[in-house]
Amino acid sequence: MEQNSSSAGTHLSALPGVLRVNVFILYTLRSRAVFREASRHVLLFHLLLADTLQMILMQTLFLLSSVRLLLVIPLCALLVLMTHATHDFSPLMLVLMSWSA
Repeated sequence: MEQNSSSAGTHLSALPGVLRVNVFILYTLRSRAVFREASRHVLLFHLLLADTLQMILMQTLFLLSSVRLLLVIPLCALLVLMTHATHDFSPLMLVLMSWSA
């Protein structure tokens, strides 16, 4: 049991730092006109946004399962649906990025 709690602490301590980096990159990609006009950078923004949302959703699901909190079915279904959608979105964006000039 002690190993699980230290593993949970490691996952939780990395999240704020990674979120700060992702938010900074998202802000940078939206702050300059050259990044907003190039299709490759727009796709990168969407990929990073989807990955950031997936990371937040996965951490939320992890925390809910760690504390064994039971959710109502519609809320649980919404969280799982959003997690699955962001998971499927990333490979699509990578394919589109490879095709863009």
